[in-house]
Amino acid sequence: MIAWAGVVAKLAEYIATKLIGKKIDMTLDKKSRAAKAFLTFHNAFIELDDVLSKTIDLLDNACNRRKPVIFSKELLRLVPKIQEVSKSFLSSLSSTTAAIQIIDPRLSELLKIVASFKGTYFSPLAKLLLTNKFEVEFTGLHPFKTLSFTKPDSSVLEIDYETYYAMTADVTHLLIPASWAQEQLVKAMQQGISQYEIGPRDYDKARALCIELKEHRQRIAVAREALREFISKTFSIEDLLFH
Repeated sequence: MIAWAGVVAKLAEYIATKLIGKKIDMTLDKKSRAAKAFLTFHNAFIELDDVLSKTIDLLDNACNRRKPVIFSKELLRLVPKIQEVSKSFLSSLSSTTAAIQIIDPRLSELLKIVASFKGTYFSPLAKLLLTNKFEVEFTGLHPFKTLSFTKPDSSVLEIDYETYYAMTADVTHLLIPASWAQEQLVKAMQQGISQYEIGPRDYDKARALCIELKEHRQRIAVAREALREFISKTFSIEDLLFH
């Protein structure tokens, strides 16, 4: 997920700016659940930013010290945390999408990652995010063999989500699946995905990844501010504290 942090940050920024100012007509109980879901989503970005910072420090140190065994040991300690934060982030996105359903059903349809009907299945967007893992091949002896991950190119980072939001309007007029707009969004994303591998001595590649992760942190800062503004203008303290 960390290689996709910039993408999900831009998506969160779009969500916040799209919803801000919309009238919310719901009971206090439902509004409270929505408020807490968005607050959890905001906090998930804090956790994502923290693990990005730790990864950047690790890569910086690896490039500066050029000690493959130390790089390997530190990386293997960090990977479980990266995976934990990624899983938590997807869970928060799922809860947030459920809250968006009440405010803007069309936006929810575009973004939802889990749906249920006599069971649970993952949407195209969820499958895409779930397959973009950050994994280390380790045979038991340091240093590790490869660090592998998928990474979006600049075309994915610059996707115009409003274009795909507009497509959701067609669902009500045409005999097409409700997930059609999301499927088109995922196809656009898939066209800009590449597989990458970094070895314990690939310092140039590690440095390049480090630079990209720093750019992702900048996008996260923008997303967090957009979410903070949306939450502060949409919900009250009572909404957040209501049980």
